[in-house]
Amino acid sequence: MAGPGKRRAKRARAAAGPRAALLLALFGGLAMAVTPGGILRANPPDAAAGEHPGLPSAAAWELESIRLRDGRELHGLILVDTAEAFEFVEIIRSPGQPMHAILRLPAPDDVVERQRLSEPQRRVLLERHRGFQHRVAIELGRMDLLDLGGTQQDGISYRTYDGPWFSLWSTADDEMTRRCVVRLEQMVRAYRQLLPPRNNRRGTFQVVLYGSMDQYRGHLRRLGLNLENPAFYSASTNLIIAGGNLTPFADRLRQVRAENAAILRQYHQELNPRFDRFLQQLSRELQQRGGSLEEIALRRAAWDQEYQAVRRGIDEANRRNEAKFAEVTQDMFARLSHEAFHAYLENHVYPQADFEVPRWLNEGLAQVFESGQLDGDTLRIDAPSPDRLRKLREALLADRLSLAQLLSFDSPRWFASHTGDFSQRHYLYAWGLAYYLTFELGLLEPSRLDSYVAPSDAAIDPVRRFQRLVGQPLDQFETGWRQAMLKMP
Repeated sequence: MAGPGKRRAKRARAAAGPRAALLLALFGGLAMAVTPGGILRANPPDAAAGEHPGLPSAAAWELESIRLRDGRELHGLILVDTAEAFEFVEIIRSPGQPMHAILRLPAPDDVVERQRLSEPQRRVLLERHRGFQHRVAIELGRMDLLDLGGTQQDGISYRTYDGPWFSLWSTADDEMTRRCVVRLEQMVRAYRQLLPPRNNRRGTFQVVLYGSMDQYRGHLRRLGLNLENPAFYSASTNLIIAGGNLTPFADRLRQVRAENAAILRQYHQELNPRFDRFLQQLSRELQQRGGSLEEIALRRAAWDQEYQAVRRGIDEANRRNEAKFAEVTQDMFARLSHEAFHAYLENHVYPQADFEVPRWLNEGLAQVFESGQLDGDTLRIDAPSPDRLRKLREALLADRLSLAQLLSFDSPRWFASHTGDFSQRHYLYAWGLAYYLTFELGLLEPSRLDSYVAPSDAAIDPVRRFQRLVGQPLDQFETGWRQAMLKMP
């Protein structure tokens, strides 16, 4: 007779097996695989679970939890809880890493404790989880629903979009334009969660997106500008201009997709029917000669193997192409999100006409937000950018810039370039200072930030103004800040 442990394992396997198709459908949009013990994994499960202590509240999700007989405590969402089956999605949002989920299927009597959310909290969690698990499908759905127009100016054709927060003109292709619109909308929604709007003075800002760097540089020449960075925001005109070599890559990707699709169509419409006719003819000849029909099965198996090899090759090529496309678009999204933060701050939080936001703070927060993890419409700024942290440490060890110099620096050279030794130091220090203040001092709390950027403080010496914000002498603060950044994991 099977013992309790074997019976539980048998029930768990039985719960996993018949539901495999249903679970894969439920988690459409996630790359999931069945693992030993009845677990479906989505994304690498090697990161530690849990939220970073002391994170901004906007980054946290309220989760349900269970405790298993072996002592493990898991946090996430209870999907099914009956005498016959238990299904639980463990939600893991490790600092600085993309969110991932693990579907757990323990035997019901192995779950010894359940902590459920209230019904309103559970509805919020269900909606968030649904948005995450189908984030690709949702993004594509949003893309399909966008109402794009068109216009011409100076002999250039643009795709156009008018939304509640921004309007966009784009020379990129249809797919890229839609991707950028959807991502910008997600970023603005995320900014509104972390830094709520104070006003709607100017309404919408405009974005001009060029699908090639030649077009972008041509626009800069017409404006009489000589900038190295591939995107910038002008508060005076309320305009973001950005460029990237998106169109050539998108054209090549579209060509490769068409070629791969043509190969598959040839198999389905021409080669497979022709091969079927060949096998039918061969079968008749073998029957007439009294030969063995085993040859038919062997030829069919060889043909199927060849076809599957072609399919695998095409699928792998498509995956590599899509990964490269995501890499190209990610660079563009990073540029746009940085400049969109400046535009959001100007339009909805601290317009220059009414507030005095120091340039180091404006640029520092834009970098903090730019490097966050976007889960649906939620932006997580729960870990420092590894690349920026490494470069800042190198600059700190070289001791080439003091905070007093950073706080007092208000030159137009801030916006001349995001590259080069001069600019790198100032941008890195601004990022490190803004990140530290956000996490250590709660700078994003409206009362603290409102007081610091109030016009009444604008005439105060920048160092004294900053000392009032942090409540200690600058040299004392700088010592602690440098140590913290050098030790930060």
